[in-house]
Amino acid sequence: MVRLDRIYTRTGDDGSTSLIGGNRVLKSDVRIEAYGVVDELNAALGVLLSQIRASAQLSHQLKDQQTRIIQRIQNNLFDVGSLLACPPDQTHPSIPSITVEQISWLEESMDHYQDQLEPLNSFVLPGGGLPSSLAHLARTICRRLERVLVQLAQREPLPECILEYINRLSDFLFVLSRWLTHQTGESETLWEPGR
Repeated sequence: MVRLDRIYTRTGDDGSTSLIGGNRVLKSDVRIEAYGVVDELNAALGVLLSQIRASAQLSHQLKDQQTRIIQRIQNNLFDVGSLLACPPDQTHPSIPSITVEQISWLEESMDHYQDQLEPLNSFVLPGGGLPSSLAHLARTICRRLERVLVQLAQREPLPECILEYINRLSDFLFVLSRWLTHQTGESETLWEPGR
C-alpha cells in the first residue's frame, strides 16, 4: 500500500528526482521520460474511459465491460511505471512484473473485438466519434512510449515483457478505436492516398 501524506517535497526544485531506492537523476533522463509518458498514456486512458461512461450510444453492459478492461490496463501501466522507476540493478520485490499472460490477455481481447469488425483494405483516419478519437490519441501516446523505451533499452536492460506489452497495447488501442466507432454507430474514414 502506498501512502501519500504530502504531495510536495521541494526536493525536485533543482531539476532532479529520485528513483526507487533513492538514486537521484535529472528529470531529463530518458528513464524519467519513459515513465512520464506512461503517466501521460494513463491519463489519456482516463479521459477515454470518462467519455465511454458518458456515451449515450453505449449500453450499461458495454460501459461496465470497458471500465473493467481499461482500468485493468491502467493498473498494468502503474506497474510499468513503477518498474521503470527502479534502476535496472535494484529491482523491488513488491512491484508486480509484466507477464506473458497480460500480453496474451491483450491479444485475446483484440481478437474478440476484431471478430466483430469488417476487414480493412486501407488505413483508417483517426476519428469515428469522440471515444474512438480518444482511443487513437492514446494509441499515438503508446507508440511514443514504445520509442522512448527503445531508447532506454539501448542504454540499459528493460524489465522483462515491458516492450512487448506496450507494443501489443498500441495494437489493442487501434482495434479498440475501430470497435468503438462500430459500437457508437459512427463510420470510419479510410485513407485515400493523394486526395
